[in-house]
Amino acid sequence: MRKKWGKKILLGVSFAGLLLASACGSATTTTNHSSNPPEQEAKPPVKSESAEPAKVRVGTLKALADAPIYIALEKGYFKQQNLDVEDVAFETGADMIAPLTAGQLEVGGGGVSAGFYNALSRGFDIQIVADKGHVGSDSNYVNFLVRKELIDSGQIKTFEDLRGKKVAVVSKTGSNAVHLSAALKKGGLTLNDVELLEMTFPNMGTAFGNGSLDVGIIPEPFVSRYVANGLAVNWKGVHDAIPNAQTGVLFYSSKFAKDNPDVANRFMTAYLKGVRDYNDAFFKQKGYDEVVSILTKHTTVKDAALYKQMAPAGIDPYGKLNQESLQLDYDWYKAQGLIKTDVDLNQVINTSFLEAAQKELGNY
Repeated sequence: MRKKWGKKILLGVSFAGLLLASACGSATTTTNHSSNPPEQEAKPPVKSESAEPAKVRVGTLKALADAPIYIALEKGYFKQQNLDVEDVAFETGADMIAPLTAGQLEVGGGGVSAGFYNALSRGFDIQIVADKGHVGSDSNYVNFLVRKELIDSGQIKTFEDLRGKKVAVVSKTGSNAVHLSAALKKGGLTLNDVELLEMTFPNMGTAFGNGSLDVGIIPEPFVSRYVANGLAVNWKGVHDAIPNAQTGVLFYSSKFAKDNPDVANRFMTAYLKGVRDYNDAFFKQKGYDEVVSILTKHTTVKDAALYKQMAPAGIDPYGKLNQESLQLDYDWYKAQGLIKTDVDLNQVINTSFLEAAQKELGNY
């Protein structure tokens, strides 16, 4: 079932900067925090055939990083866990924060911005529980696009050449700003050395076309579209600035996690089955056509041919998070004065549900 909420959602609270992960941790830099999970121990998933299916409302963005959820819905993985999952579509990840805290949404996903941490300090009780998007050498789906004439003329070759250029991010308080800062540092520059702009991904395409934008940090499917249209060149990936950067996460409402740990475990088991099918399709070419058919049904990318052109988002088959990357983002937000109070990531990240699901599913 799908329900759509607009911008004027419950409680009227919106925190800018939580984005699609699109729609993006890594198995190579993973920290396990099972020794200190927030207030409960995970139990192995228990499936009850006679009990009434448990209702779980899941916030999605119709983005590529939502693929595991759509796969689990279409292939019956949630039903196998005796769950009645409702897909609730949102316009931004920020719009999910208030419903997650108010008990009107159990699961959500998106990027982790300064706004997220400020929401926690204001009493919004949410846990980060799994990977929902990261970049890597084979999943560099968030990229630095450069206006084509600047590449053709040789004006931009290295990060040092970004000095004085007009560079756009979707949010100055989100992770793309962290990615840009890291890239500039590699070129001996800072944000003060560029003209930093804030605009939506569709508007970046328009700006490339009229010459008012030089560089943009952009995810798929916009990367493939703008390159195909000759508006920009796919120059470098975020992976080149921050290897294996965590670009999106799965959220649990803390009320859901604490009051219904068995249901939360079962949801994670079904989610990870969807993650593994996703990895099979895009990295092993197993079940590819079926998965693409599911994604063309549920996401905003309706052209099946485009999936062969796009770099897929990395989503770890064990759901592992790159806490080092999340800490890097947090430290940058704090240094920029974007976060007013201290937040301990060890108290925000809860891997206990992943551990229970991994025990149920075994090795990938």
